[in-house]
Amino acid sequence: MTRPRVVAALSMALLSAACVAPLESGGGGGGGGGAPDSGIHVDAARAVDAAPTADQLVAEWSGCMTLDSFTAANMIAWANVATTLNQRCGGCHTGGAEGFIASPDPAIMFKAISEQKTFLLQYFTVDSAAGKMIVNTASFLGVNGSGHPTHPRFNAMVNAGMTALQAFYTTTAAKQAAHTCDPPRLVP
Repeated sequence: MTRPRVVAALSMALLSAACVAPLESGGGGGGGGGAPDSGIHVDAARAVDAAPTADQLVAEWSGCMTLDSFTAANMIAWANVATTLNQRCGGCHTGGAEGFIASPDPAIMFKAISEQKTFLLQYFTVDSAAGKMIVNTASFLGVNGSGHPTHPRFNAMVNAGMTALQAFYTTTAAKQAAHTCDPPRLVP
């Protein structure tokens, strides 16, 4: 395309965009009185607020979690959740064995789930249909079921860890809804 054609095409694009912009009430704006509708309608909100990807949701969530809310929720309760063999989750998972962390040290556990996607996704997951993060109950039900036949059984849904996780989720979701999150903490 030659330079004059490029300039003409850009000019037409700008003029066309101006024609579909809404007029402000109370007059002003000039022109447009009676011009036919171009048939082009722009949903500015949709273009600006495109649905976030799953990775974007997870990254944002990592910045919404705080050590204070983690500690207040008592998330270290996961270290003491007992199995039917009277073993504690922290007995195997204090250091993150098998991709799950359940440490009695809140700073270590918080750092792991707020910076490492693998650990975060054991506790939370993306609800793609709703476009938001949710508690990952499937993770706990799955490890307690046939998907992990060698893992000791435990009550996956009714325990101090799940109570803590629900509380931590609630405070983290509230921070996200208020748009008061820190930048993402996930380490690439």
